[in-house]
Amino acid sequence: MEYKPKHLVVRIPMTGEPLDEIVEKHNAVASSMGGVWFGSRGQAPGEARLILLKQQLERSIPTFLYVVQRKPETIQAFQSPILSLAHSVPSADSQLIPPYYVSFGSHFKAAIWLKVGQFKESPYTALRLLQMETTGSPVTFVLMKSMASILIVVVGESEAAPPVRRWPLSY
Repeated sequence: MEYKPKHLVVRIPMTGEPLDEIVEKHNAVASSMGGVWFGSRGQAPGEARLILLKQQLERSIPTFLYVVQRKPETIQAFQSPILSLAHSVPSADSQLIPPYYVSFGSHFKAAIWLKVGQFKESPYTALRLLQMETTGSPVTFVLMKSMASILIVVVGESEAAPPVRRWPLSY
């Protein structure tokens, strides 16, 4: 069976800062410093999954972060290559944290920090190829139904069909 690289999808709440502005602030740092740390709240993937992602990075397997935000009619998405990941930002890299994180104060606790490159807009059609690693469900379906903020996905061969709802045969 062929190995499918894992990627991360991070959902930004609709009520949060507009995704365009978040990306702009991160890209400002990445363009001048060669990389930027992106902190994500929510439940981090389990340690085994993080080790797997780190191994992918060590083997130079392209691994991406997709940041997404639901809009009234669609899902806006940007993607960036993941360069590194950690539970906390190394002190030597503190200049790679966008200044707006300071406005959150000490109460900002990221579940995971991802060192990434420049973000580029990702079309909705590209999102439709992403599938949940464990179930194969299309990530676009999961983003509409789930509240999870950090998802592990793989790129499918073609668009995945939404899960079939099974109705009970007896009433």
